[in-house]
Amino acid sequence: MIVAAAAALPAATGAVLGVDFSEPLPFSNVAQIATDSTGALYILDYYSTVTKLTADGANVVWQFAGTTDANGNSIVPVAMAVGSSGDVYTTMSQLPMPNSVIVGQLSSDGASFVWQATIGIHPPSDRDRVAIAVDDKGRVYVAGDCYASSCPSSAVMVRLSADGSTVDYRVAMGGYPTSVTVDGSGVAYVAGWGAPTATAAYTDYVAQYEADGSGGYYTALPDDGGSPYVVLDASGNAVVSDNADLMRLDATGAVASRMTVPGGGNMPLALDAADNAYVGGWTYSLYHPTNSIAACGTNSSGSLARSNLLNVIAVDGTVAQSTYLPASKGGFVVATGPNSRIYAVAGYAGAATTQAGPFTGEFGSVLLRLSPNASASTVPLVCVGHAATLQVQAVAPGELVTLFGNGLGPQTGVQTSATLTAPYPTLASGVEVTFDGTPAPLLWAQDEQINTVVPWSVSGTSSQVCVVYDGTQTNCLTWPVTAVVPGVFAVDDAGSMVLNQDWTVNSSTHPAPRGSVVTVFATGLGPLSPAQADGTFVGLPLPTNALPIVIQAEVLPCQGTGFIGPSVCNTYTYAPAYAGAEAFTIAGVTQINFNASDMPSSGFLQVMVKSNDTWIGSNEFSVVLASQ
Repeated sequence: MIVAAAAALPAATGAVLGVDFSEPLPFSNVAQIATDSTGALYILDYYSTVTKLTADGANVVWQFAGTTDANGNSIVPVAMAVGSSGDVYTTMSQLPMPNSVIVGQLSSDGASFVWQATIGIHPPSDRDRVAIAVDDKGRVYVAGDCYASSCPSSAVMVRLSADGSTVDYRVAMGGYPTSVTVDGSGVAYVAGWGAPTATAAYTDYVAQYEADGSGGYYTALPDDGGSPYVVLDASGNAVVSDNADLMRLDATGAVASRMTVPGGGNMPLALDAADNAYVGGWTYSLYHPTNSIAACGTNSSGSLARSNLLNVIAVDGTVAQSTYLPASKGGFVVATGPNSRIYAVAGYAGAATTQAGPFTGEFGSVLLRLSPNASASTVPLVCVGHAATLQVQAVAPGELVTLFGNGLGPQTGVQTSATLTAPYPTLASGVEVTFDGTPAPLLWAQDEQINTVVPWSVSGTSSQVCVVYDGTQTNCLTWPVTAVVPGVFAVDDAGSMVLNQDWTVNSSTHPAPRGSVVTVFATGLGPLSPAQADGTFVGLPLPTNALPIVIQAEVLPCQGTGFIGPSVCNTYTYAPAYAGAEAFTIAGVTQINFNASDMPSSGFLQVMVKSNDTWIGSNEFSVVLASQ
């Protein structure tokens, strides 16, 4: 029931980024960042402000917070594009009710407009899906939703002349654009989601438009339901991030390569001059780092912690760096600049910063500038997670946990063993883990990953977690501690969590007969009675869990799951047939048996543990029942 090792990205190559500086920003909803040829930085805070900073982040050059119309309504920026010489173009929307999108070029001091144009794109009233790009000739490309009787389709792309006076072309599009970019010859690439025609299926896509606006290729992406982002490599081919995938397209629009990147979701993407991809992401789970510059985020309350990630991926798919960022809240955007510099803005979350920056007052995000640095400081021990769920949260005494990092142990992993008379060792191949100085039993030790067990003696609100390898101690992490953190183990790579009575993995091809007993295994459920020593290999008679355990069933469908009202589901709880220590495994793993006839035909289950008069739930799982 113990995961020996989790999958990692391809081997690391190339230089390592280090932090040049980090500073707090007052912005809470950063949607875009960009640089010009001098390295100056431009930051768009959505529905708020465009700010130009000097390349060192020390000074504000100017800020543009929108304008007003003849009726006094605010007109605020919602998307921007920056030319290599520093010309800034922005799309704007009227508040409180968006009307037709306004496009304008800002003056060099950000104080006024060189020109403005209304282009006949009418986004929906509750949000603005608008993307903007500018080519080397100063022509502006705007793609966005169009929700008006005058719109020729659900979306439109418009190209404006360099002075904004003329619409060069207007293209009717299907779907909903989320990103647009353009090459040196004026060929535009739009990424988005939706249906290209009224009868086609929804999909994520990249559409190419020739310099005269005529159609080029249309590529339906393998993923859907995301907000794809497209950039161009040095050869003018599209590179796309979509959900958890990074895809490189060839000149015909075919997907030439595809790889899954940790931190799936709507991932920001940028390329440098060598076509290395810088892909952002975020996760609540453990993530295999390579040369990480920061530890993962933690919440002092012990709840799940969100961490921002940055992956540096070469053209051949190898990884130069996959790192946590020292900020772990809210949105995350990334841009490349001159001299191989990388800029990122992420949620502030109280992150330590290296310089004060030009702003004072309340901060909502943090700006980081990173550069290749042969002596960059990296963090060996980067994260602690639940061994069953791999989620990053507080640890509990007796819980099986997994540590991720680099340089934590031997390159070839070592799996330890125990007997009824000899517990699991606390030293294996030169590796030792301690919690507040107490050695922890080791189950697996390897360079990037250690599986261990939190000593039963750990108490209080936090613990110092340290790793020693061949006599050298890594950095230590101050980690939150709580009484219970129930989590149910996965038993195969597909994520199945339930064993049938015949010990086959429960699935659609191996459903549980009604009336049979099914089993899950969990950890983090609190103390045992009688108490067990650390690393004990459990024998007979079996100790029992000291805290009450029940199964909670949530029956679908839930009511009120739309935009109005909270979700309300029918739930009930019942006692399992057995809940206690698993024979002949390490103390801290609980076996839970329950009758399949009690399960709902559609819904989710949780293991619930009562601690301090509060029921704490595990991750959700489900049981596939036989029809008869």
